[in-house]
Amino acid sequence: MRLVPVKYLKNDSILAKSIYNSDGEVLFLKHLVLNDTTIENLRKLGILSVYIIDKYCETTKDITDDILGEYLRIESIRSLKRITLAFTSLDVNKRYTTVEMGSLSEIIKIANSIVDKILKTSNSVISTTDIRAHENYHYAHALNVAIISTLLGKQLNYSKDRLVKLCLAALMHDMGKAFLENEILHQYEPSTKYDCEQLKSHPTLAYNYLKNNYMLDQEILLGILHHHESVDGSGYPNKIKSIQINEFAKIISIVNFYDGLLHNVTDVVLTSDSIESIMTYVDKTFDYNVTVNFFNIIEPFKKNTLVKLNNGDIARVEETLKGLPLRPKVKVLKSKINSNVGHNIDLSKALTLSIDKVVYYV
Repeated sequence: MRLVPVKYLKNDSILAKSIYNSDGEVLFLKHLVLNDTTIENLRKLGILSVYIIDKYCETTKDITDDILGEYLRIESIRSLKRITLAFTSLDVNKRYTTVEMGSLSEIIKIANSIVDKILKTSNSVISTTDIRAHENYHYAHALNVAIISTLLGKQLNYSKDRLVKLCLAALMHDMGKAFLENEILHQYEPSTKYDCEQLKSHPTLAYNYLKNNYMLDQEILLGILHHHESVDGSGYPNKIKSIQINEFAKIISIVNFYDGLLHNVTDVVLTSDSIESIMTYVDKTFDYNVTVNFFNIIEPFKKNTLVKLNNGDIARVEETLKGLPLRPKVKVLKSKINSNVGHNIDLSKALTLSIDKVVYYV
C-alpha cells in the first residue's frame, strides 16, 4: 500500500486502511473501491491523504507499519481531543486554575503506552505518515511528534523513565495553542503581526499553565518551553542558544518540523529537496548530534512509494537503508529506455541518480 493525497486520487484505487474521525467512528471501510463520489466526499470531510492498493503496489496484502497499531492510535487521538477540549473550555480569566487531574493522568497513560510499544518493537526505522482530516490534524500531529521523538530518544539510549518524560513533553508541546483564539490557530500563516506574536506565545502559555498547576519534572516543562528555540539563538520565545536549550526540546524541534513536511496542509508534493532542507538548518535551528541520529530512524520514502528519478524514470521504492533515507533501493516501472524497465537500482551506489519527487501513479 502507499499514501496518496486526496487531490491526486484516481478512480478504481482501493482503500488499504479504514478511515476514522477523531471520535473513532468509521467514515470509510478498507477495501472500498474509490470513484468520483467517494473522492469528493473525502474532500468535503477534509481528509488530506489515504492509503491505497493498486497494481503498482508490490503486494495487495493489508500491511501497516503503524508502531502503535490502529486501536491504540485511535484511542490516543480521542484522548488528546478530550484533553485539549478540556483546556480550551477554561474561562479566559481562570486559565491558571487547575483542570481535573484526570487529564494529566490520561496523558501519562498515553505516554506509557507509546514507550512500551516502542521498547518492544525491533524496528529501528519508522514511517509515521498517517491519515489525517482537518478536524483531527492537531491531535494526530501531537501523537506523531510523540512517537517519533520517543523513537529518537531510544536511538539516543534514553532510559525508560526518561523516554516517558520525553514522550510527555512531546504530547503536550503544543498545548499552549488551546489558549489561543480559533481564528489565529486555524490560519495557515499568521495574517498580522499581532497574530504572529500570539502564535509564538504558545510555548510560554503551556509552560506557565503546567508549571503553576501540576507537579511535572522540570525537564518536561523546558522541553515544552524551548521547542521553538534554535541552537543559533534565533528562535522563540527567549532566543536562547544551544547550550541553554533543553535536550528534549532539541528532539521535539526537529521532529515537529519533519512532521510538518510530511503533512503539509497545502498538500505540497514531497521531494528529496524538502527533506534535505533539514540539513541546511543544522547548527542553525537544529542540534548536530540530534539531527545525525534523527536521519538514522526516519523513512520518508517507504516501501511501495512511487518516485520520479532525476533521469525521468518512474520507480517504486523497494527498501530503505538505515542512515540513508533519501537513497533507497528502487525498481524502475516506466522509462523512455525500455531496457531500464524492471531494473533494480540501489541509489546508495548509483550516485548519479537521485529521487526528484514523489509521484502517485505511473
